[in-house]
Amino acid sequence: MHQEQQQSGSRLSALVRDDTLVLEVEDNGRGRNGEPEGAGLAGMRELAAQVGGILTITTPSGGGTRVEARLPLADRARGRHEVTPPPCSGS
Repeated sequence: MHQEQQQSGSRLSALVRDDTLVLEVEDNGRGRNGEPEGAGLAGMRELAAQVGGILTITTPSGGGTRVEARLPLADRARGRHEVTPPPCSGS
């Protein structure tokens, strides 16, 4: 169960740097406060790795949470990677 985030703003950006798609999501909520990574974040990290990418989750100094995915475009364009998300578990 997740606590209410007490968030008043968020930001989403998507850009291409060289052959990499960079996706960033940031909010100004309370941050993770040292909480362990849940199944959702672990699943996103695993999916990014399956296509040769990385996912980082940080808490900026001013608070909130920042999630950044760096996904390679060159291999994807050649059709090298095909990812099937794992089934969702009902909770």
